[in-house]
Amino acid sequence: MNRSPISSQNNIERKRYSELSEEERDEFQFSAAEFLIVVSFVIAGTLFGAILDHWKVFGFLPEGLVRALAGTADTLGFAILGLYVSQRFRVNPALDKVVLRVFGLKRDYSKDSLGEYTEWVKGGLIGLTIAFFLQAIVFRASDDPHGLVGVIYAFGFSNLDNSMAGLSVLRKAIMIYGWRNGLSRYWTHPFYVGNFIMIISIPLVSFVFRLLSGFRPDLNVQAGIESGLMDVDTIGAFLIFLLSTRVLDISVPAIETNRS
Repeated sequence: MNRSPISSQNNIERKRYSELSEEERDEFQFSAAEFLIVVSFVIAGTLFGAILDHWKVFGFLPEGLVRALAGTADTLGFAILGLYVSQRFRVNPALDKVVLRVFGLKRDYSKDSLGEYTEWVKGGLIGLTIAFFLQAIVFRASDDPHGLVGVIYAFGFSNLDNSMAGLSVLRKAIMIYGWRNGLSRYWTHPFYVGNFIMIISIPLVSFVFRLLSGFRPDLNVQAGIESGLMDVDTIGAFLIFLLSTRVLDISVPAIETNRS
């Protein structure tokens, strides 16, 4: 992400919310267009689960596909957006920005804003791959994969993508700024701290809910609903970012991910 020039990698540039450009704010805030895309993936995954239930198609792969669709909406949806925007820039290098319009709502993307966006999606897709492996292990090792142990792969599909996405950005920050500076920038950034809070708290809440209610998502539609509800980590991180910067007036450190 290209922000204002940084005089030294040892000096961490920080900005208050009011000092951030519109583009910088948009990188850590959900636009209405992006929110609609995420919701559409959750709905599509849940409906797909209902169709599979109607056809009595159950098992490891059907449930995994439902959870992948409904639970990784921010990764899959943003990956499609990223491919679309990148292709537009590739076809027309003279473009300064690409404007995405969804049901009359719009979001602007610049070339400079794609760096961190790309790292986020790349890590998310790695997390999705790991989720399928976690599900396979649970189904293989457990007599009741839809019991409490099932939270492991439910977390994998809904939250591990954002865990890996955050680590991907952290890895890039360390490569650019070095260990101490990169870690400092990442762990003092309201959005990434918020992302960590969400990916820790969501599976704990899910585990407690299953424990107290006896909930067992052994139907595909139930898996879709659960995955969609658990897939609020990015939205939660955005809200924590806004609370931290606009209400608590916490400054935002620069994290560039476009440098090679």
